[in-house]
Amino acid sequence: MSKKGFAPIIIVSIIALLIIIGIGGHLSIENKESQKEIVITPSPTFQSNQNAETSAKIDECKKIEDKNKKDNCYWAIANAKQDLSICDKIKDQNIKDACYMAIAKPKQDSSICDKIENQRIKNDCYKYTQPSILPSFMIPNNWKTFRDENLGFEIQYPEGTKIFYPFGGTKNPDISPSSTITLMFPFVSDNPGLERKQLDIDVNNEYKKPCGYYMNPNFSLTPIVINGTTFKRFDVSGDFVGTETGAFAIEYCTMRGSEPFRLITQLGYWIYKGEPFNKEKESEIFTQVLSTLKFLK
Repeated sequence: MSKKGFAPIIIVSIIALLIIIGIGGHLSIENKESQKEIVITPSPTFQSNQNAETSAKIDECKKIEDKNKKDNCYWAIANAKQDLSICDKIKDQNIKDACYMAIAKPKQDSSICDKIENQRIKNDCYKYTQPSILPSFMIPNNWKTFRDENLGFEIQYPEGTKIFYPFGGTKNPDISPSSTITLMFPFVSDNPGLERKQLDIDVNNEYKKPCGYYMNPNFSLTPIVINGTTFKRFDVSGDFVGTETGAFAIEYCTMRGSEPFRLITQLGYWIYKGEPFNKEKESEIFTQVLSTLKFLK
């Protein structure tokens, strides 16, 4: 047999081998005419490391005989899809309780915690989902007030604060020159390792995505109530990392009708410069300023 005759056999054998070792369902095969070769590449779901959502389907879980493995199969799908109804299929109560908590925390929905029977897990669930209340502070008389009737809020800030409109221009003549306002606060110390300390206020986001839409559930924090309004919180520090800079960043988000209202605090620092700084001391201004936020409508 010629070498050309062996080529199809080799290709078929490779594909069969891949199917046997368990990844055949996660491949896409492309015939590149220009190169006269068959290229086997992982599909997007396989590459994304989120294959529990597609490969471990509910029907596949039902076929598993081992009860513990079956429950964990359901748990994996429920967690990937954030689907509470799949948790209800789990037989082992501890695994079911863990499944409820895995969904309650990113959703920040304490009502899901009510379904948990294990008291320890239930208490932890409430801790992560029941909002805390931001305390009020004695604000110095020399603080100023930023008030915007069009965007419907006001907030106070200390002397030395600089206000920027990073995205200038008017998309809508009925709102402010920019629906993103940045407040830059002075540092407490003169540590050269500090890079920025700011609060971004993002109103009327043009994409209109709900709070937490882009967030990894693992970065969800305990919600907080600011002057009667509950805000979801997310650790978004990873979104503000540069080649030479890092940041401690928290997003606070609430829905005002169909529009998200976001507050993002950032304490930026140089990775290779300066001495260690007092994160808590530098961040105190964020809590104080946020405590003055009031909605006008």
